[in-house]
Amino acid sequence: MILLMQLSSAASYAIDLEYNNKAFSLISSGITPVNIPAEEIIDEIPYQYKIVSFESEILEVGYFILPYQLTERAVNGTIVSGEIIILDPSNLTIYPKYYDNAKSIEIYDANAKLLSIDVINYAKNLCGDGICQAWEAGKCFDCGAITEKPTAPQEKKSTEQPIAGAESEIQNILGNPLVWMIFIASLALIILVIIILKRKKESPYEFIP
Repeated sequence: MILLMQLSSAASYAIDLEYNNKAFSLISSGITPVNIPAEEIIDEIPYQYKIVSFESEILEVGYFILPYQLTERAVNGTIVSGEIIILDPSNLTIYPKYYDNAKSIEIYDANAKLLSIDVINYAKNLCGDGICQAWEAGKCFDCGAITEKPTAPQEKKSTEQPIAGAESEIQNILGNPLVWMIFIASLALIILVIIILKRKKESPYEFIP
């Protein structure tokens, strides 16, 4: 039986994988807007991927095959048997449909999960729809994770009056010790002059200091 991979008219993931000794490892991942042609899936060698959302919901299930070589045996020009040989090791690329709320892509064989691929970085920021998705917390204001937008610091208006500025200047002057020294010296000189003039007025003789 042959199945066809589901086609998508939207973008797809481009997942580059390495297959070695029956195990998968991720080489690289990305997004491609190009429609991917259908691929034949032979049910004798099925591999499966599941696209998982942030809420652990299965968004899509798809199938893919490994690179293989087909050998045939013919008798008198008629093919009587054939064999599919899986190429191990080999590299391949799968193209799951893109979902903007996908968290991971998981790779399975018929028995168990073989690999989980993180695609969180490709999730779409949906805060604009007013719904806070699990992966959007703290990324925007519309989804309610942040209640207030940060505001730029406002310049503080000065409330000081001109008189307050003058008082501050006076205090600076009075706090200067040099000003006090000049004031005391001037006061002493004035007192000395007053004493000299007083003595000169009281003495009948010329007063020579």
